[in-house]
Amino acid sequence: MEQVSQSAKWAIDHSPFAAGLLRLATSNPTGSATLVAANQQFQTLVGVDTLPGALHEVLNTDPQSTEWVRAIDTVLVLGRPTSCRLKAYRKSLGHHVNAESFQAEIHLMPVEDDTASGEQFVLITLQDCTDTHQAAQSLSQERQRLLTITAELEEGVLVVDSAMLVSQINDAAARMMGLAVADAVGRHVNDVLIMLNAQTGGNFNNPMVTAILVGIDAGWTDGIALARANGGHQTVRFCTKVIRDDDGMPVEAVLILRDLEQQTAVLASLNHQAGHDALTGLVLRAVFDERLAQALALSERHGRRSAFMLIRLLGLDEARLLHGHAATDDHLKHIAEQLVAVFRRSDTLCRFDEHHFAVVLTHLDDAIGADLLLRKLSKVRIPEPLLLKAALSFYPKDGETALGLIAHCTAQLPDIPTQPAPLQ
Repeated sequence: MEQVSQSAKWAIDHSPFAAGLLRLATSNPTGSATLVAANQQFQTLVGVDTLPGALHEVLNTDPQSTEWVRAIDTVLVLGRPTSCRLKAYRKSLGHHVNAESFQAEIHLMPVEDDTASGEQFVLITLQDCTDTHQAAQSLSQERQRLLTITAELEEGVLVVDSAMLVSQINDAAARMMGLAVADAVGRHVNDVLIMLNAQTGGNFNNPMVTAILVGIDAGWTDGIALARANGGHQTVRFCTKVIRDDDGMPVEAVLILRDLEQQTAVLASLNHQAGHDALTGLVLRAVFDERLAQALALSERHGRRSAFMLIRLLGLDEARLLHGHAATDDHLKHIAEQLVAVFRRSDTLCRFDEHHFAVVLTHLDDAIGADLLLRKLSKVRIPEPLLLKAALSFYPKDGETALGLIAHCTAQLPDIPTQPAPLQ
């Protein structure tokens, strides 16, 4: 073995890791790379018993590996320590047959040469990180699976590693923060996740930092706003979950975000749909009955006049035979829109049943108000063969209960044919 620096030799013999010494000719630093010395751990790890030898042959790696080229350039050209990770092969001692592959994590550090040989030396430490690599791959696959599962959901998902860097974020979380996914990954969580107290506007401690440093999960928490990149705020609720290694140490933390503004809008939409006719958007009979009962109770208590109007839709079956169901449904929507414009905002217009609309009218004078409403109704444009007929009942003159008012109106209206009239 050629003489090497005493400091390097001491480092090799006393290294707790597998260590070797790489020699490179000064005139061609990215050319031949020869491993000139190694301790027993190194030889056992790579399965080699003959030194010196070409580095790529000792590790049985591609001599043109971009990882090697980049690492060697960094050490010898820039004079800085560096690291790389690549796939290597472990040989059976005394044989040239590959036994198994392993993930090698290699650290390279320049060493001063005290032999005046004109060569450069690099001290190598090498570790088998196969288990760590496989665990990282499994964890990455689990993260990808988590994001795939949640990609179509409205919940935001944010994952940070033990260094509190964002490793994964789905589209929903990025949207809530006002960021692009690419702008968040790799950044410190404090730079992308800024939480405020929704009521006071004061800062709220980042729960992901707490999750990693203290290892404490956070249950569902309300009253929080995200500070968006554009300066706006997004009201959310969140929870966190700590992911631990086999020793119980936090290695990752997962944040789940729910958009309260969107959730409120969805609930409002569902409530609206539950109480409104899908075709016309008018309130359904159950909602109407409640409002009619309330109007009658207020009229009785305060002595105010209320009225009930029933509007019968004639010719509906004939219209469906003549125009088809889709076209007739469009006509019904247009009729409902015109009826909404006829009545006041304080009145309640309802899709009473298939052949009727109904209206609760408050504070209506039976002489003036009734005549005005009927004149407005006569201007509603109705396509043939559809026809509207309306009747009014006043509380308490025409009935003291809802059923009484409905019966009074029904008696004033023409009957609906049980069979559609024959087409001409």
